[in-house]
Amino acid sequence: MRELKDLYGPLQVQWFTAAASLRHHQEVDAAYRQLDDCLAGHGVQAKGEKALFALVDRSIQAADAPAVAHLGKVYATCTATASPGRPSTPTVDRPHLPRPHRPRARPPPPHTPGR
Repeated sequence: MRELKDLYGPLQVQWFTAAASLRHHQEVDAAYRQLDDCLAGHGVQAKGEKALFALVDRSIQAADAPAVAHLGKVYATCTATASPGRPSTPTVDRPHLPRPHRPRARPPPPHTPGR
């Protein structure tokens, strides 16, 4: 176990140092200042990142996959200005894999107790 820690320990320190330094970038500061308004504009009732992640956690615990996906999209949209230099995700055609994130033609009907 000690050998494993010796391998990942220095990398972990570098990772957290780099991640912490991002808090002071102009784009990141701007995204955090606008986060609450952006979330509200998308109908998400959360004040700040911690509240948003708490909402995500509750949605996961409730097994509400559509809500989790929606919150992820909103978070990505609202924080997009924080990462202008980040490369976009490459599009790869993988027809052999299922596509669980296809939009539904219409939302499921509301649950009616007793039916």
